[in-house]
Amino acid sequence: RVAQGGAGDAKKEGKDSVELEKYWQVVRNNPADFTGWTYLLQYVEQENNLTAAREAFDKFFSYYPYCYGYWKKYADMEKKLCSIEKAEETFERGVSAIPLSVDLWIHYINFVKMHFKDEDHYYTKVKSLFERAIESSGQDFRSDRLWDMFVTWEQENKNLKEVTAIYERVLQVPTQLYGHHFEKFQEHVKTHLPKDILSTDEFLQLRQQYMESMRKAAPLGPPGQSGDESGSARWRLMRTTATLRTRCRRCSPPGVEDATKEDTKALKNDNEAKYIRDKVVEKRRELFKANEAEVGRRWAFEEGIKRPYFHVKPLERLQLKNWREYLEFETQNGNHARTVILYERCLIACALYEDMWLKYIRYLDTAEPEKVNEVFRRACTTHLVRKPSISLAWAAYEEKHGRFEEASVILAELEARIPDLLEPTLRRINVERRRGSPEKVEELYRKCITQAESVSLKNLFASKLARFLSKVQNKLETAKEVLKEALDRDPVSQLGKCFLHWEATDSCLVFAFFFPFLPCFSFLYLQLQQFQSSKTHSPPNVSSATGVYI
Repeated sequence: RVAQGGAGDAKKEGKDSVELEKYWQVVRNNPADFTGWTYLLQYVEQENNLTAAREAFDKFFSYYPYCYGYWKKYADMEKKLCSIEKAEETFERGVSAIPLSVDLWIHYINFVKMHFKDEDHYYTKVKSLFERAIESSGQDFRSDRLWDMFVTWEQENKNLKEVTAIYERVLQVPTQLYGHHFEKFQEHVKTHLPKDILSTDEFLQLRQQYMESMRKAAPLGPPGQSGDESGSARWRLMRTTATLRTRCRRCSPPGVEDATKEDTKALKNDNEAKYIRDKVVEKRRELFKANEAEVGRRWAFEEGIKRPYFHVKPLERLQLKNWREYLEFETQNGNHARTVILYERCLIACALYEDMWLKYIRYLDTAEPEKVNEVFRRACTTHLVRKPSISLAWAAYEEKHGRFEEASVILAELEARIPDLLEPTLRRINVERRRGSPEKVEELYRKCITQAESVSLKNLFASKLARFLSKVQNKLETAKEVLKEALDRDPVSQLGKCFLHWEATDSCLVFAFFFPFLPCFSFLYLQLQQFQSSKTHSPPNVSSATGVYI
């Protein structure tokens, strides 16, 4: 009976592996097939096969790390089929991949609150997680749920001073529900005693202000010393009141005198508390009004964002226009931190648009150049793997800053990803030439000749190598040998014309480029780009020679 069951299980596993392979084959053939990925992930979820699920999710996130909902599904599978610790690791990977996701942070925080209650440092752990979430995504216009959740957490733990500090922060952040936060803050101040919700310094400072205001309102001393009529009148009233109190005490029954003292003390405390509460709200109202103005300046842009999350479907033109105008506004009017947050929000919704990444890079190149490489890397190795323009721009940027090796590696990786594209190969060769590595240039040209699949491509690389050998290295005989080998392969080719004078060729191309009525304008423009690139010697000229990008 056991043997039969084992055979049945093996048969089922074999069938499952066949089904799984079918789903894998779809995404291997076309990694850009997002629907194919969703079917694969749905299948591994249903089968509860953790090994298969890990492989599928990890590969999926190498292409689409901004899909926050799938990070939650992955963490849930780890929790269900492995351990709480592995689920926590998965959440950490998720918030690292998409730190602006308020929803993912909330899922993560709820997960920690649920599963780490018995730890000694439970409060510290959750508090630290809240602070990380606020630091990463608290500036998002739609981050109100996270702020509310943070406030509720501190209220549950009776940390009223921390609640006040949180409100102080959120009242300075332009969010969708900015008015809601101010209303909740006023309720918080009204409900609790000032000494319980304010820092010691602020409470003592406001209490001192109250005492000074009382001294100014009721000066002590007999008539003539206060310097004004009202002061004398108040002094006479106080003396009369004191006399009456003395008479009352003489005839008051036991207990009444103590009650009178308590009433007087309570009245004094109520007045003091009201004064401090009013001052606390007044101070924060100034923050609220300044923040309200900032929200008003951004409201129309925020209303225009209909799809703030990532999706492979193209955005509508109006959406793209709104993002571009919003970015221009924030760049000109906002501070650097807000501008970076907005760019990062934009790149979640517009992750597949090269121009948005390049716009961000241009901004960082002037504002925070040390972060340019990290943004290039995210764009070129994750989101825009099959789009060559931004990788070419990255290589040009690296070379411009003297990092020739990095530029060469970027171009080599682009060659490997898109082997049919000629441009990265030619760019890489010219990088090595400008780097001063003629041996490497010749090696790459000969490798291209060997690996080229068509005779025409072999002839192209042969002509370029011959020109390099003759004009740059003055190796005329070697150049002739290269041409002779090419002519042996293709006797009817036009390679014999490769020794035309460079300056004449350059002049012809420039004339053709600037003549406005030529029908082959675009083709000649590309020829001119390639020709100038092959002649450029200094890295700063790379951008002008390639018409690029940054």
